[in-house]
Amino acid sequence: MNFKHTIVNIIGFLLIVTNQNLNGQNLKKLPPDSLWVDSVFKSLTLQEKIAQLIMIRVNPDGNKKNFIESNKQIIDYKVGGIAFFKGSPTIQANWINYWQQSAIVPILVAIDGEWGVSMRYDSTILFPRQLTLGAIKNDSLIYKMGVSIGNQCLRLGIHVNFAPVADINSNPKNPVINSRSFGENKFEVTKRSSLYMAGMQHQGIIACAKHFPGHGDTDTDSHYELPLINHSKEAIDTVDLYPFKKLISEGVKSIMIAHLCIPALDSSKKSVSSLSFPIVTTLLKEKLNFKGLVFSDAMDMKGVSSLYKPGTAEIKALMAGIDILILPPDLPKTIDSIMKAVEKKKIPQELIDSKCKKVLLYKYGAGLNKYKPVEIENLYEDLNQPEDIYLQHQLFEKAITLVKNKNNLLPISDPVKYSLATVLIGDSVENIFQRMLLNYGKMDKFFLPKYAEKVKSDSLLKALNKYDYIIVSIHNTSSLANFKFGVSQRNIDFIDSLRKTKKIILNIFGNPYILDRFANSDNIESIIVSYQDNEITQAYSAQMIFGADKFEGKLPVTASSEFPF
Repeated sequence: MNFKHTIVNIIGFLLIVTNQNLNGQNLKKLPPDSLWVDSVFKSLTLQEKIAQLIMIRVNPDGNKKNFIESNKQIIDYKVGGIAFFKGSPTIQANWINYWQQSAIVPILVAIDGEWGVSMRYDSTILFPRQLTLGAIKNDSLIYKMGVSIGNQCLRLGIHVNFAPVADINSNPKNPVINSRSFGENKFEVTKRSSLYMAGMQHQGIIACAKHFPGHGDTDTDSHYELPLINHSKEAIDTVDLYPFKKLISEGVKSIMIAHLCIPALDSSKKSVSSLSFPIVTTLLKEKLNFKGLVFSDAMDMKGVSSLYKPGTAEIKALMAGIDILILPPDLPKTIDSIMKAVEKKKIPQELIDSKCKKVLLYKYGAGLNKYKPVEIENLYEDLNQPEDIYLQHQLFEKAITLVKNKNNLLPISDPVKYSLATVLIGDSVENIFQRMLLNYGKMDKFFLPKYAEKVKSDSLLKALNKYDYIIVSIHNTSSLANFKFGVSQRNIDFIDSLRKTKKIILNIFGNPYILDRFANSDNIESIIVSYQDNEITQAYSAQMIFGADKFEGKLPVTASSEFPF
C-alpha cells in the first residue's frame, strides 16, 4: 500500500469516528461536517475555544438590565451556548435572532424544559410533570408529548432540552427530584424516559438524560448542599444506572452529570460526581461507552460551588470529562483560570481542542452551519396548536388515579339518592372542580383555609353532620416533602376528625406522597389522586366521580404502606 493510499484511509477512519461521536451510535451515512468544523475551529483563539465549552443563563423577561448583562457576556466573551430560563417566547426569539447574527460562532441554545417550554415561558402549553406522566398507562401519549415539545423547541430556535429526568425517585423525602421523576420503578422510568427522548430527538432536538449517575435517593437538595448517595456499587449498577444504560443504547445525544457525593464510585476527599474522572470518564465514557455530549449540572449550585472556588471547579469538571460547563458563577474568572491552566500545562491543549471540535460538531448536527432566524410572526399561535392542547388534556386526564373505592361507591350513578356536600381545602373561592360537581346534582359548598383556626374547623364539622357523603378536595399543595407537600397539619386533623363520623370522598390535587400524611383511611370511602391542580384535572376528576369519564391512572410510586406502587 502506497503512502498516499494510507493517508486517505486514515482520513476516512477519522471522519467515521467523528461522525459516530455526533449521535453516540454508528451511522450509515457520513455527513459533510468536517470542513465546517475545521474552518470554524481554526479561526478561534484559545480564549474563544474555551468559551465554546460554556453555557450561560439568560432570562428573557424584558428586563433591560438582564439583557445588558447577558449581551456583555455573549459579545465580550463569545460564549458557545445560552440556557434560557423565565420569560417570554417573543422576547426570547428576538434576543436569539440578535445574538445569532452578532456571534462569531453560532450559539447552541438550550432550555431546562422538563415539562415543556411552559416550564420557563408564559403563554405556552403546560404539559404534566414527569410523576404525573408516570401514572399514565398509554405510553404512546408520552412519545407524542416528546414530539410536541420538540416542535415547540424548534419553533423557538432551541437546540437542546435538558430532559428527560431519568432519576428513579426511590426516596419520598427527595427535596429536589420527586415529582420531576417518572416514579420509583426502574423499568417504568426507563420506558417513559426513552419515549420522551425519542419524541424530541425525532424532531431534531438534542435530548439530555439527567442526572447521571442517579439523583433519586437523596434527602438533600444539591442547589444548596452536596447530597450523599450511600448505595453500593452493585445497587447503583442494577438500579440507578439502568435508565441511563438503556437511553445510551438507544442513542440519547447528551447526558447531564449531577453534583453528588458517591463514595462507592469515588471515595476521594471532597469528591463531587460532576468533577470526578472515575464517574464521568471511566464509568460513563469508557465502561458505558457514551460518545455524546456531556453537560455539567449548573456550576452555580451550592453542591459544588460551596466546595470549590470559581475556576477551580470548572477546571476539575473539564479534566473529569465534562464537555460543556453550565452556568459558571463567575464567567471571567472561569475563562481566565482555564486559560492559565492550559498555559501552565495543567490542562492539555489537546483536551480543549477536542472538546471544542466536539461542540462544533453538535452545532453542525443542529443545523447551525445554516442558521435561520426565528420567525416572530404567528409565534404564539404555533406554540399553542389545537392538537397539542388536545394532547395536554389527554395526558392530565389519563393520569388521574382512583386509589381506593370502598364498596364501589364511585362512580356515583344516582346523586339524587344522597345528601351531598363539597369542601374545598386550601382555597376560599369556588373553582372548576366544585363548579363541575354542581352540574351533576344539588350539593352545598364549603371552604376551609389551609391554616384555619380550630374553632372554624369545629364549626364546619358540625355543619357537615347532616350530609350522607362529603366530597373533600385538597388544593394549593406543594410537590416538596420539605414543605409537607403543602398540606397543613390543621387540614390533616380536620379530615381525620371528619372521617370518624362521616363517609367522605377525598380528591388530592397534588403529590401522591400526601397520602402518607394520613394515619389511616378508615371511612374514607374513595380516594382520588389528581396529581396537579389546574382547570383540566379539576374538570376531568369531577366528571369521573359521576361516571361521565373513567379513571385510568395508576400510582407511579409507593405513596404509603397502604397505597403501594
